[in-house]
Amino acid sequence: MNKFVTFEGMEGVGKSSVIQYIDEKLKEKNIKAVVTREPGGTKLADKLRDLVLRSDEELILPETELLLLLAARKQHIEHFIRPHLQKGYLVISDRFFDATYAYQCGGRGLPTSVLEKLNALLGLNFYPDFTFLLDAPINTCLSRLKNREKSDRFDTEDLEFFRNVKSSYLNRANDDPKRIVKINCDEDFEVVCKTVLNKLIQKIAQ
Repeated sequence: MNKFVTFEGMEGVGKSSVIQYIDEKLKEKNIKAVVTREPGGTKLADKLRDLVLRSDEELILPETELLLLLAARKQHIEHFIRPHLQKGYLVISDRFFDATYAYQCGGRGLPTSVLEKLNALLGLNFYPDFTFLLDAPINTCLSRLKNREKSDRFDTEDLEFFRNVKSSYLNRANDDPKRIVKINCDEDFEVVCKTVLNKLIQKIAQ
C-alpha cells in the first residue's frame, strides 16, 4: 500500500470529520492505514503544535510561526511518515505542506521563495502521492467555527485572511490537478464522505 495521502482545506470545512469517516471505513475494509496531523504527529511535533496554535500574550511573528511549523514537519516526516510508509501503511495526514503555502504564504504574506529555500535546505521536499482539497464557501466555514467548543489562533483570523488562504489553496489545486483532488463540501456530509472514499479507493488501487 505505502501511499501518502493528505487532506487540506480551511478551518470549518469539515476535514477532521471526513477523515474520521474515512478511517473507520478503511478499517472495515481491512486496509492497513494510519491517520496523523500537522502540526503534530510526534511528541516533539505536538509540543511545537501547542506553541503555534495557542493564544499567547506575546505576538508570534509570521517568520517564527513558519520556522516552528517546518521544525514540526521535519520531525513528523522522519519519525512518523517515512517509518509507516516503509512498513506498508497508507498514511493519511490532516494537513501537510500545502497548508504552509496557503496559511503562511497566502494568509500571512510570506514570500513563497523563502518557503521553497527553507524546504530545500531542510530536506522537506517530500510530496504526498495525492491530496484532497476540501472546499466550501467561506461564510459556511466561518459559521461552523462559531459552534466549536475550543478555538485556536487561526480560528479568530479576519475575513481577508481566510480569503487569501482559500485563494492560495485553489491556485495550488489549479497548478497541480494530477495530485490535488478538489472536493465540494457544501453538500450533505454523507455524500461528501462517500465521494472522498470512492476516489481514495480508486487512487490507492492505481
